[in-house]
Amino acid sequence: MYDPKGGKAMVAAAKKNGGVNHSHNDESTIKQRQADPHSHALVLDPHVGCVAYVPDLGKDLIREFYYDREAGAISFEFNFMPSGLSTGMPDGPRYFEFHPTYDIAYVVNELSSTVSKPKLFVYWTS
Repeated sequence: MYDPKGGKAMVAAAKKNGGVNHSHNDESTIKQRQADPHSHALVLDPHVGCVAYVPDLGKDLIREFYYDREAGAISFEFNFMPSGLSTGMPDGPRYFEFHPTYDIAYVVNELSSTVSKPKLFVYWTS
């Protein structure tokens, strides 16, 4: 089983009344949120369904995994790509979505409040 945190517990900035404070994207909060992997979604490619794209807010990238459809499990990570505009500032990818018609995808970046279009390597043919 893939464990992006390597067994480490989640740590996040505290709110006044408990919970996690995601409304303050100051330097300290961003640093803490990006200290460890922080996956938000798993989106399968719409053509073959065997490439799983996982936005990792903590490491500021999109991970690509092989999804074994018969076993119903992630087998291994084989690639990763930048999540955003590569400005040197954190983007914090939150969600990944394919265009309904074209072989392109979009990434919603939480920390930079941007939408980006990563360069995909197409593992399938339309």
